[in-house]
Amino acid sequence: YYKLTTTVKTNSFMEKIYALRYEIQSWLHRDNFSLKKYIENKIETRQNPIIHETNIYADSIAVSNGKSKKIPNMVYDPIAFIYYLRNQDLNQGTNYDFFSFGRKKIRKVIVNVTGIEKITVPAGTFNCFKIEPVSNDGKPLLKNSGEMKVWISIDNLNLPVKIEQRTNFGTILMKLNKITSKI
Repeated sequence: YYKLTTTVKTNSFMEKIYALRYEIQSWLHRDNFSLKKYIENKIETRQNPIIHETNIYADSIAVSNGKSKKIPNMVYDPIAFIYYLRNQDLNQGTNYDFFSFGRKKIRKVIVNVTGIEKITVPAGTFNCFKIEPVSNDGKPLLKNSGEMKVWISIDNLNLPVKIEQRTNFGTILMKLNKITSKI
């Protein structure tokens, strides 16, 4: 399995007003990046920490806190689907679907390859596929009508170059900073 850790925390300025520490650890199947285990750890100002663990069995059952729930198929966490897409034959105008796993719900997501754009980030300039995930039921995909866009390089590496997520607090922007390789 691969272990993917995603961490979000408030910056030093916001820390004084509202502190947030949020970490998700995902164990992904080596062949298809589907989710096998998921641990969410969330600490907010003036709230008790939330720790949630789920294990996925045979791509059909999710077990959390002693309770089991049937799942429709392989599930992906919101970041792992990017790794899944990196292994697909992406083309403008195509779409892919998958089931997104979250602590509270599992939902079907449709990922549309909506265009090709040249993106400049600290790691350089890349021609990229622009990818926009949407829900299959017409409801907003993210909380508070948030939206997400992902740009994946059109080359042999298929790197996630830029990720943009609009939220009710503002826009979260992640850019590829550098590329390193180990030989």
